[in-house]
Amino acid sequence: MSLPALPPLPPGRLSDCDDMRPSIRRKKQFRHLSDRYSCSVCDKSFPYQSKLLDHERIHTGEKPYLCTACNKSFRTQGFLNNHLKTHSTERPFACGQCGKCFTKLQSLTKHILAHSGQKPFYCNICNKGFTQSTYFKRHMECHTSQMTFPCKHCNKVFPTAFKLSNHERWHTRDRPHMCERCGKRFLVPSLLKRHMGYHIGDRQYLCSQCGKTFVYLSDLKRHQQDHIPKAKIPCPVCQKKFSSKYCLRVHLRIHTRERPYRCTICDKTFTQVGNLKVHIRLHTNERPFSCDVCGKTYKLASHLNVHKRTHTCKKPWTCETCGKGFSVPGLLKKHEQMHIDEANPDFAGKRRHRGKHKKHGLKRKYDEEEEGSDDY
Repeated sequence: MSLPALPPLPPGRLSDCDDMRPSIRRKKQFRHLSDRYSCSVCDKSFPYQSKLLDHERIHTGEKPYLCTACNKSFRTQGFLNNHLKTHSTERPFACGQCGKCFTKLQSLTKHILAHSGQKPFYCNICNKGFTQSTYFKRHMECHTSQMTFPCKHCNKVFPTAFKLSNHERWHTRDRPHMCERCGKRFLVPSLLKRHMGYHIGDRQYLCSQCGKTFVYLSDLKRHQQDHIPKAKIPCPVCQKKFSSKYCLRVHLRIHTRERPYRCTICDKTFTQVGNLKVHIRLHTNERPFSCDVCGKTYKLASHLNVHKRTHTCKKPWTCETCGKGFSVPGLLKKHEQMHIDEANPDFAGKRRHRGKHKKHGLKRKYDEEEEGSDDY
């Protein structure tokens, strides 16, 4: 038995009082300037007190909204909601040039600007250009902010809490932004974004002298300086020459025995921060570099590159005597010594006795390439 149909609802009528009541949207559009809430730091005004509270966190650096997935904090609930989409596996918007996928169409639109090189937001004070309004607004705070944020580790001061937090990572060595492809970590997202260009970007800039290609124009200009002959900087102690002041500064630590980078686990010290990073992986057993063919993991990118040649069969180092090819220079050097020993048997006997332990060490070092083991 079917139920009878319900009678249609009467059309809605607005009373005179309802018709006179302004809507929320109308309130937002016509709020008088005297009713707005002004920031005591930069005099910027907002229609609602909640908006003012969100804005004031720019000056204070407060980020009360925490992501439970990665512990990253945000200034507003809206920023947190946008961030939560990055943890979602669904990325329906793909870039037609590099194939990178995004959770939002807005993110894809901003990403396409990076390929085109357009910078629609320009600072009228210093003429610096930006691809996104967020970066532009953050930059303008450097010109308008009257507050200063001092670094507790050094004497530097910064106009915003954001710039101070980025600077302090140089002291704490905190690098929260990691490349998903090679495991390399960076202080700020902009450095990670530039680094990703080396993985997915087009090498559109060509050196006319040697034919080498580059992703960024700045890299090409830096490379072109290598073709210009210039005087090298000599070491004042041993007269060894270096191409830059940085290389000389690192070299001088050999003479001064300065080792400023210390392992917090075993107290071993190093002259370069890169050597410390590699050493820490011995404690953590971290293997951030993986082979995309067989899945093997390695602690160093150089070891991964050696392993990859076992798949491609590339042997770029060739013996000038017999023409045999090798995938690493160490094996070539070992092979060339065999020709030297054959030509000088008396000297070879003395050398064999003196460097017996070195021979076994070299063999162990490159056994991975020959046997496909995972010693690295």
